[in-house]
Amino acid sequence: MGQNAIDLGVWFRPDVLLVDWLLKGPIDGIRVSKAVRAAHSETHTIPITGFASYDLRQVALKVKTFGFFEKPLDFEKVHRAIDKAVETPALRADPEVGLLEYDTRGQIVDANSKARKMLGLPVPLTDESRLSNTFSYRSICALRGANRD
Repeated sequence: MGQNAIDLGVWFRPDVLLVDWLLKGPIDGIRVSKAVRAAHSETHTIPITGFASYDLRQVALKVKTFGFFEKPLDFEKVHRAIDKAVETPALRADPEVGLLEYDTRGQIVDANSKARKMLGLPVPLTDESRLSNTFSYRSICALRGANRD
């Protein structure tokens, strides 16, 4: 489950990632948050847990999550936190890892800012060059073809 969350977070680049702390398998929500933010540093992450403790809150603060919620959830508060996260400009720190996306012919169709710098490509100041902002979801799936799985 954690690996799926990482894959989806890296794939779709959400502005806000709400993730449960405990997931099935060896990857927990904090590892998901760290992995997605390593690839896309502008993503705000908000972990939720049914087992809150002082130590878990400290871990969440250390990895710079945007918020922290304990179950049972107060959906009004979660909704407000998500709205606030969407409205809050993300820090423009470089991602920790460079990611390239390429088509079945081996042509680069997208790259995060770290990969762009590594390849000497211009790093856009806005998100306008993101693949998802250029093409519809259907077009992206067609472009990704066999690479989708």
